[in-house]
Amino acid sequence: MLRHLTSLLRDVTRVAVARVLALGLVTLTHVLVARKLGPQGRGDFVYLYTFALTVYQFCALGLQTSQTVQLARNRELFPQLVRNSTLISVGLGGGVGLAASGVLAFSSGNPEVWLAGLLVPGLLFYVLASNLVLAEGNLGRYNLISVLHDLAIFLGLAGAVAIAPTPASCLLGMLVAKTVFNLALWAALPGPPPRPYDWSLFRDGWSLAWRSYVACVLTFLTYRLSIYVLGSQANPSEIGYFSVATQLFDICILLPTLTASVLLPRLCQRTPEEGLRFSLALLGTALATLVLGLALAYPLLPHLIGAVFGPDYLPATAACRAIMPAIACWTVSALLSPYFSSFGRPLAYLGCWLLTLLVTLVLSLWLTPRYQAAGAAAALSLASLILPVGQLYLISRRRLSGTQ
Repeated sequence: MLRHLTSLLRDVTRVAVARVLALGLVTLTHVLVARKLGPQGRGDFVYLYTFALTVYQFCALGLQTSQTVQLARNRELFPQLVRNSTLISVGLGGGVGLAASGVLAFSSGNPEVWLAGLLVPGLLFYVLASNLVLAEGNLGRYNLISVLHDLAIFLGLAGAVAIAPTPASCLLGMLVAKTVFNLALWAALPGPPPRPYDWSLFRDGWSLAWRSYVACVLTFLTYRLSIYVLGSQANPSEIGYFSVATQLFDICILLPTLTASVLLPRLCQRTPEEGLRFSLALLGTALATLVLGLALAYPLLPHLIGAVFGPDYLPATAACRAIMPAIACWTVSALLSPYFSSFGRPLAYLGCWLLTLLVTLVLSLWLTPRYQAAGAAAALSLASLILPVGQLYLISRRRLSGTQ
């Protein structure tokens, strides 16, 4: 067990080194946009970008998980999976992105929605293609792709805000950068001789990953739901403040998410019992380290926010503090997720996420009008308590039943 854990931590460290560099670029990008646009402009940008991410999530169809499992079982599938990813990104991502943009643009009267919709194919292809490289075990290549991608996005947004600091220009800069990078990535990946989409791979993958797909959609909606509630019940500045809290969330959840992505291919080649030992061995140390870090950061948040984002964002302090319990809960969930994915997520696991989503919605509608961004963050934290409690209960019930 110690040898396996050491190997896992070594691979996670190799990925994390690059991701820390990439995270620095992402954080620098967020700070640049925040300072140039101000809370209201950043709020408008985050709302539109969240729309693009929402459409992408529904178009992903669990391919991140299914293709990881398929590639772990047969490395020769890599070229065909690249082709499948390309076709699904352009065909499904492009079509649904434009259709959803048309509906929202017609209902809201905001033409900038079209730019958000055009981001969907690029979002989908990058995630699927880079995930294939990681699943293949080529960590050095994955690290390089991640850093270059985030550098391209930074340069695109930096150029956009230098020309015209508006939400529309930021979306356009991101669209140009992502398109250029994805074309380069597509050209660098191996491709098979021209042939149509391999539907047999999709059917086999769907049988493996439909529950993972549902879980990913529920996870995303739970996390991003508050932005839509804020958009309907508060001014865009509150979305800007809430986005600072989600930036803290993303930074803290990075390492557990990376650990999960490296762990999943390994667990697919082992028994669920071995996978559970892996997950629980990591969980205690990771959670203790996280809680200590959050406790140290709590009193320093006003100073950090003012220094990084500027004094206009000091009202985000309350939201950042309110979201801290959610960070701890989601860390537990992230480290347990590969265990459930390795044998097919039970319906009760999906039920935990569905219940979390519904409770988040109810609490957001109750707390957001009263406390704005801080209320949205508190709603997410309170609802997220369901995740570790429910998932640990499912594990204990599975062990007691002897189903390993």
